[in-house]
Amino acid sequence: MITKSKIIRCIAFLLAFALIAGSVPGTAFADDTDYQFGAAEYYSKISKDYVPVDFYYTDDWFSAGPAQANGGLALISAKLAASGGEAEHCAAFLSALGFTDVASKRFGSTENDCAYTIGTKTVNGKTLAAVVFQGDLYGDKGWQQNVTINIDGTDTKEQASYAAAAQAFLADLDAMSLGNDVTLWVTGQSRGGAVANLASAYLLDRADAPQVFCYTFESPATTSDAEKAGGGKYAGIHNYVCGDDPVAMLPVWGMVRYGQDIVYDTDPVEDVQAEAVRLNPAAEELVQNYNPAVFDGDVKGYLEELMASLELIVPTREAYTKALIASFETGAGEEVDFSYTYQEGLQTLCHLIFGVEGETMSKLSPLLDILPALTYSYVEESYAVSPFAENTAELLDHAARLRWEAACGFCEEIGEGGPDSLVSQKGMYALLRFLSPLLIHLPDMTQGDWELPPYDEEWIDNYTDYFDYGIIGTLSGGSSTLVFSHHPDVILARLSLQAPAPAMEDVALTITAPAAGDENAKAPGEAGEAVEGLDLSWLVCEDAAWLTEDDPLQDGKLYYLQLTLSAAGHTVPEDLSVTLNGEEAEECEIAYPGGPAIITATWPFQLGEEQQAVVRYDMNGHGEAPASYTVPLGTMLAKAEQTPEEPGMVKDETGCWMFAGWSGEDGTPWDELTADGDVTLYASWTRVIDEIVLTYDIPRVGDSGDPLLEIGLPEDAPYMLVDGQARLIDEDWNYVEQIDSTEPLLLRFYLTPVSGDILFLTEEDEYGGMTYTGTITINGEEIGPFSVYWDLHYEDEDDEVGTEMLWFDAEYGFTPLEKASPGKPDPSDKPAEPDEPAESSEPAGETKRFVDVPENAYYAKAVDWAVAEGVTAGTDETHFSPDEGCTRAQIMTMLWAAAGAPAESGTSGFEDVPEDAYYAKAVAWALEKGITSGVDASHFAPGRTVSRAEVITFLYLFAGEKTEADCPFADVPEGAYYAGAVRWAYAAGVTAGTDAEHFSPDAPCTRAQVVTFLYLVLGQD
Repeated sequence: MITKSKIIRCIAFLLAFALIAGSVPGTAFADDTDYQFGAAEYYSKISKDYVPVDFYYTDDWFSAGPAQANGGLALISAKLAASGGEAEHCAAFLSALGFTDVASKRFGSTENDCAYTIGTKTVNGKTLAAVVFQGDLYGDKGWQQNVTINIDGTDTKEQASYAAAAQAFLADLDAMSLGNDVTLWVTGQSRGGAVANLASAYLLDRADAPQVFCYTFESPATTSDAEKAGGGKYAGIHNYVCGDDPVAMLPVWGMVRYGQDIVYDTDPVEDVQAEAVRLNPAAEELVQNYNPAVFDGDVKGYLEELMASLELIVPTREAYTKALIASFETGAGEEVDFSYTYQEGLQTLCHLIFGVEGETMSKLSPLLDILPALTYSYVEESYAVSPFAENTAELLDHAARLRWEAACGFCEEIGEGGPDSLVSQKGMYALLRFLSPLLIHLPDMTQGDWELPPYDEEWIDNYTDYFDYGIIGTLSGGSSTLVFSHHPDVILARLSLQAPAPAMEDVALTITAPAAGDENAKAPGEAGEAVEGLDLSWLVCEDAAWLTEDDPLQDGKLYYLQLTLSAAGHTVPEDLSVTLNGEEAEECEIAYPGGPAIITATWPFQLGEEQQAVVRYDMNGHGEAPASYTVPLGTMLAKAEQTPEEPGMVKDETGCWMFAGWSGEDGTPWDELTADGDVTLYASWTRVIDEIVLTYDIPRVGDSGDPLLEIGLPEDAPYMLVDGQARLIDEDWNYVEQIDSTEPLLLRFYLTPVSGDILFLTEEDEYGGMTYTGTITINGEEIGPFSVYWDLHYEDEDDEVGTEMLWFDAEYGFTPLEKASPGKPDPSDKPAEPDEPAESSEPAGETKRFVDVPENAYYAKAVDWAVAEGVTAGTDETHFSPDEGCTRAQIMTMLWAAAGAPAESGTSGFEDVPEDAYYAKAVAWALEKGITSGVDASHFAPGRTVSRAEVITFLYLFAGEKTEADCPFADVPEGAYYAGAVRWAYAAGVTAGTDAEHFSPDAPCTRAQVVTFLYLVLGQD
């Protein structure tokens, strides 16, 4: 279905069509030509603003005769024409070219004329006057002229509005009294080009005709006098046009331009696109949307067919302004009889788009609402005059009434358009009469195609092929392609390829080499002077600076000098050589940000005897460090011959870790560091889940499959179920509500890391997605691989902001079990967990040593105390597992045991705390005492590793003490839930932080750390 926005674009194109309804010679660069180089601005329709452009220019171009097209003069003329939309930008451009007495005329005028900017200079004793006609940014006034083909019903051979504007300019020119010995350089683009074309022709028709150099670009046609217009005395008028620009093909009726047309070579388009992007990076948008395939690759052929369709609707210029009579009876029985012209209709459209206050969409929306009905009415009208029509008069009357009612309704919708408004019922009727046949394109109509059902709204809703496959659909889909050749950016790109600027040659610079003790600004200043000393007006040193900031420069150290050169008006070869004191630049980059090319070159300078700096590695607890290496003192590590090694992935007793980069002590990335002395690079790591272990009780026939949540995870697992989602699905991917057979089923479950800084081990698959490449085992059976996805995970329904994390959708196939026979043990039953933590076999009060608890370990005394007091036991008879993460279930059990294992008064009510779990009593007690409230109203997360912030908060609430001190830790915000607990713990000597300024609240707590905290709070006298 065609949207309103597409139709609006289409109407704009129809407006462009109806409103105004080989190779290009190059430039020879002579050795003795004195070129001027510089930069100015032109208006880009893509950027919708003025953008920089560089130029080269010479007065010598006007020493030759005007008949021979000059590629260099054409290029600077096009740049001038593209600057002419606003007076100040065009005036600045002319001033930069050395023109004086620059003035702008008729800008903002509402008369039937055209604005222009003019300046003069003396060349070889003669006056050269440059005239730039306004082509863009002209608003309602300009479009009104475009559609005013005839004035006051007078059909002349010239396009009347352009002719009137040209004559107005000539009157101004005569009033300037420039004298007879004057040369005119005239240029303009689009509508401005048409006025420039006619003004130049009128000047050349004079008996005392001056010398005229006229260059126009994508100009519409100006005259129907083809015999007179071509060649001869008009040979100095050069019209550059592209064969696939619809504006240059209009008006129709066989109209032409004065002078000679120079048709661009449109192939290869890829080169033009690349050049347009080089001149203005914003042109990438136009390049991406360019799609000639919409027109079967033949844009020019499609436009020629469209021009023929326009001539069928309005076959002559006389028909365009001929008074037509509308006579019909309205639905209310009122007789309507009035005259209208197609020109009035298009003037109305101009005013709608450019003259009525408000946004374009708000102005055009009412019109768009009625276009389907208007299209249908055109079909009816065609049907009425066909040989097999019935009730011809009635159908014609219906179509006319429909347009009249639509015109009245539209005018009522938009209201008054001001004193100069052309939005009247008569003008709207003319517009709708003109537009409706253009909205469909039926070249192969048959009798069957005409046999349509009676008009009603349902038909309009259901039969949209007239839009989808007609002119409107094609124009909407190919809008960017149709306007491609009319963009100033593309015009300049084509001309730049045909008439390239002089090539920049290799640059050799000299400076006095710096020495130790020099100011760090000295050598850069000399570098700038060296560039200026080359006496090249087109090459300047924009910046020169040391990349390091020592002041003064130190002996024995390496420094880097960077120069930024700006080259205006020249092409810059990719292999450009820039040398400094005979040394090739270490790096040389060329950029085209718009305007002059920017060359950035960098050289190293070694001052005195080379000194060395050592680059060492700190692995931050994982893997073995690579061997250190040396670099010259002052080396920027990113520029060193040797770069830091990348350890890759490391697996140790703490888990699997993926190397995430090197940085300095303050966190600066390694490639931004300079070796001002010895450097230590610190490794960053990302915890990677490379092994997933799950347990699952195989269900039986008759069990419910919705929901199915009995999936077991290890207590210290770095992953968890997403919202507890685990479901049974059948072979058709439907959720299973009740298991009714032993046919194989799939268990679908979703996992996510327990924190955002932990990732699953993944790699990209052939489709660009992510695949988990670690191992997954369920009940000891390895399964996988599985695809991995990014998603937003919400903790509960009330969350407004989700956490982005990695998760995956895995399917595990299994066969449900039959019901167990009476009296037989259930093979799927698991032994029950103990209600209370395992107790030591040794008597209370005696210490117990574990093989993994060294006597000199910081936590040894705490472990002895905890075991002796029955607060905790080991993970088995000989191991305490001090480095394993402590879960929320374990710490609650320890606190409960430290409190004397009091009897609970009820259950916790948490969905993830089974009543028979070993930690159930402890959680219920902690909930009752206000030590915990769970992670939400219905979940406790017993298997999640507890953080340092959580441990201190639990102890704070358990101890009941409120003595607090000022907190020195920068990572403990005042409003954090754990802030008071940390202040208490710091005052009580329970923690001194991970360093003097950090507490690391989100870091996981190990069993050794937790039992030490407990000991400091409860175990000391």
